[in-house]
Amino acid sequence: MMKILAVDDDELILELLVESLRASGFSSVQTATSANAAARLISTATEPFDCFLLDVVMPEVDGIALTRWIRKSPLYGAAPIVMITSMAEKAFIDRAFRAGATDYVTKPFDAVEVTTRVQLAARQVQANRAVHDAGMQVQALRAKIDAQHHTPLSEPVALNDVEGLIDFLALQNYLLQLSRGSFLATSVVALRIVDVGNIYARCSPALFRDVLADVAESALGAMSGSQCIMAYTGNGTFAGVVACSDRNDFEDVELMINLTIERLELVDDQQRPLEVRVAMGTPRAIGVMQSGRAAVAKMHRAIEDISWNMPQLATLKTKTKRGAGMLLRALTQAI
Repeated sequence: MMKILAVDDDELILELLVESLRASGFSSVQTATSANAAARLISTATEPFDCFLLDVVMPEVDGIALTRWIRKSPLYGAAPIVMITSMAEKAFIDRAFRAGATDYVTKPFDAVEVTTRVQLAARQVQANRAVHDAGMQVQALRAKIDAQHHTPLSEPVALNDVEGLIDFLALQNYLLQLSRGSFLATSVVALRIVDVGNIYARCSPALFRDVLADVAESALGAMSGSQCIMAYTGNGTFAGVVACSDRNDFEDVELMINLTIERLELVDDQQRPLEVRVAMGTPRAIGVMQSGRAAVAKMHRAIEDISWNMPQLATLKTKTKRGAGMLLRALTQAI
């Protein structure tokens, strides 16, 4: 049975949510009329909650701040958090997903839509439980199981400790929630680790996650000025949504990412140097007339393109060295 916490300062909304959910078979629903009351319920719960339905605009502490607080708990790093709010502006949607929301529903909502989203969340909870159970087994027999239960390279492993990186499903939900006008000057972009199979083979599961996290942090840092929201999609590939449509703005981003990674001096489990390089695809402008589904489809095409048409490592190395030399000369001349 899935345990749900619904938080809204409007008691009529809470009554509607409870009735709708119970009619769909979700009988374990608790409610709170403020973020502070919700925090008390979460802190004193004898069994953790499985899913959260949060309003954004509430007195004193809003739902976005509550989302950040929930995500800080190790118990709720992957729990579904569905925002249910009247705030449909892109700025609020951006803030919610960056804080850790996995889905977003605008008021006035349809009861069927909400229960459908919760049913999807229930599937996510079941998947999370399976992953958790497997993880407990791995911890119990770490040395033996590491070799046998290496997470498949194709799986979009969780990287919850990287600020600005969200779940791939959440990234798709984010695009679906944006209105057509919000796509103006917005692009999707994909990047991939070159020769990721070799890196994967040389690393333990924990170390491979660390490498992915280092790449993600380097990429997000290089694109910090573009309000980037990014997710790991598996196979060493990341997808991002950026508030920019000009390809020239990304001319040096790939170089900046690779220079940052190079400075980290990454090594494998045998302490041998890991040559980690990233290839970045061409940003694809979504266009003001595109729908959310079309935007998701364009993101998937960007991922496929970087997977099938990635430049060779030798080309990337040459480009990185040349770019580094140009930057060094520019700095020297400036001095």
